[in-house]
Amino acid sequence: MTYQIGFIVSLALLVLTLLAAGALAKRKYDHKKLFTPINTMLAGVFLSAAAMFMPIYWELFAGDLGCGVKTLLVSAHNAVRLFMLGCDFELIVSALLTAPGWEGHWYPVLAAVLYVLAPILTFGFILSFFKNISAYMQYMGHWRSDAYVFSELNEKALSLALSIRETHPRAVILFADAYAGKNKENSELIEQAQRAGALCFKKDVLSFNLDLHSKRAELSLFVLSEDSEKSMEQTLGLMGLYKNRAHTHLYLFSSDVESELLVNGTQRGKIKIRRINEARSLINWMLYENGEEIFESAADMGDGRKRISVLIVGLGKLGSEMLRTLTWFCQMDSYEVRLNAVDADPAAKSRFAASCPALMSEKYNGVCAEGEAQYRIDVHAGVDAETEEFEKLIHELETPTFVVVALGSDELNISTAVKLRMLFERKGEKPVVRAVVQSNAKCEALKNARNFRGAAYDIILMGDLRSSYSEKVIIDSALEEDALARHLKYSDDEEDFWAYEYNYRSSLAAAIHRKIRLACGIPGADKSNEELTEQEREIIESLEHRRWNAYMLSEGYVFSGTTQRESRNDLAKMHPDLVPFSQLSEEEKRKDSRLGTK
Repeated sequence: MTYQIGFIVSLALLVLTLLAAGALAKRKYDHKKLFTPINTMLAGVFLSAAAMFMPIYWELFAGDLGCGVKTLLVSAHNAVRLFMLGCDFELIVSALLTAPGWEGHWYPVLAAVLYVLAPILTFGFILSFFKNISAYMQYMGHWRSDAYVFSELNEKALSLALSIRETHPRAVILFADAYAGKNKENSELIEQAQRAGALCFKKDVLSFNLDLHSKRAELSLFVLSEDSEKSMEQTLGLMGLYKNRAHTHLYLFSSDVESELLVNGTQRGKIKIRRINEARSLINWMLYENGEEIFESAADMGDGRKRISVLIVGLGKLGSEMLRTLTWFCQMDSYEVRLNAVDADPAAKSRFAASCPALMSEKYNGVCAEGEAQYRIDVHAGVDAETEEFEKLIHELETPTFVVVALGSDELNISTAVKLRMLFERKGEKPVVRAVVQSNAKCEALKNARNFRGAAYDIILMGDLRSSYSEKVIIDSALEEDALARHLKYSDDEEDFWAYEYNYRSSLAAAIHRKIRLACGIPGADKSNEELTEQEREIIESLEHRRWNAYMLSEGYVFSGTTQRESRNDLAKMHPDLVPFSQLSEEEKRKDSRLGTK
């Protein structure tokens, strides 16, 4: 009877342990990780083994003084030995020679399972322990170097890390939570990271003690996860840990409103925090580096003016961001801009209008008023790119000068871009066509794609991981420095640039547009504010105000109803300066000339 009870208790503990470990492996993120699957397995197998040994020693010590205490302690001792291959299986076999019932057959089976499982857990624990020890030893040799720390190892993080390694060969790169996955893809990522000299840790990013790192070195922290809840917990934790450390940058990859509110509402200290909207970062970089192509491809209207006609296929995150951005980017003297967007969702127009109502209102959209933002947006909702209706629409629309294809998949983007090139060729037109393709391999293979007669498709691919998640796109010191210079034109407080996303994003837009004004040869764009003639000043100020108006409308702002300063309400996104240039005060006009010059 004693062996039967011992067997049932031991088996029950083992089964419960396996179930608990399985449940913990699927649970949501918990950075404390006291009850991890490995810890649960170690504790559960120990208890199961101890319960298995108890009937043996209960019979052995029967009648002795302190029988219960001896049984408990010696059983625990043998359970420990089991984890270190120090317990003889003969003990089980000899003890069960006289067992009369079913336990004589099944007890050795249970024991065999525990005898094998315990050493395996020991080996796994030691191996995982030494993974961290080895990485820590290498890290301590780089404690004075600039450090780039990633919250986890995934394709996006690795792409950014490899880009950083190219320009910062002496920096130390660390990946937390690198051994979370057990699949082949994860092993390949670890191998690539280690080949690049990166250090991979098993622990999560909140378990590091980076206070030991040199205070003179730059510390960059990247929270990059598909799990928004996990990202927010890690971000808030890192802000709390390093808010008083100078030379520290925290990058949160998220476009959620929740993340903006939580980050802005937390005490920052010395740490500089940036929330990365990946679609916006890619578009900003593309326009800052290659925005001239939109103006160079514009159609000559024959009266000294040119027309920019853009077609955007797909109003997902990137397509919608592109549509909003081009309204202010294309504000330029002697140019008019028409933007057509196509999406399969019947509610696409309504959804886009809800995000920026004034931008799509009859008051601004399609109205060419002096000193105001000038553009025309048409959203063609409910038109699938794979249907005949799409081809008819393309035939009816004015041939665009610039096309962006941003649908849901690489395959669909490529096939749609090829179809558009065919349709434009039939009309004898060759607009610039850009298609979003995330796969690095596909981008490399298709960048010079030709048909069977050797004719080039001339499709520019964008959005691949290698370029989208690179230092120049995500961190981009050149654009950021230019944006900071714009910010300091109207504010002496540099901290406001880093502390508020409103200031940061607005300054980036100003920097991007000033660069394109220089490329377009706008009079006075290359001069300082003090060097402007009166005519140049008026040109710069009027154009900058048009650009700013379009930018604010694209951000969802509306006119506050009066030009009185107290009517501004940023919670309601209401601003008193959303008026024609002529209605601005002289003080506000001077802000435009300061911002629009070098």
